[in-house]
Amino acid sequence: CFHPKAAAEVGPAAELAPTLHSAGWKVLALDAGATQELHDFRAQPGDRVALVVGNESSGIDWGAWGSAGRLRIAMHGRVESLNASISGAIAL
Repeated sequence: CFHPKAAAEVGPAAELAPTLHSAGWKVLALDAGATQELHDFRAQPGDRVALVVGNESSGIDWGAWGSAGRLRIAMHGRVESLNASISGAIAL
């Protein structure tokens, strides 16, 4: 059963990332430069996964999210990047 939960204005990311890790969450960030592809990642039943998606202009704040695992969405042809909302939708 799939029940996404979105975090809205919860405070600075620099404080949220360690809190998620210490609470047992797998924190994963979408990153075009990552070596692991999204389609190779498999969450197990009971896993709590937080997905970090950066914005189109400045991406992810790696100073805050540097401890996150990184996943790449495979793109073929002449595609160089995806809109953040599309990337998030693909990952979910």
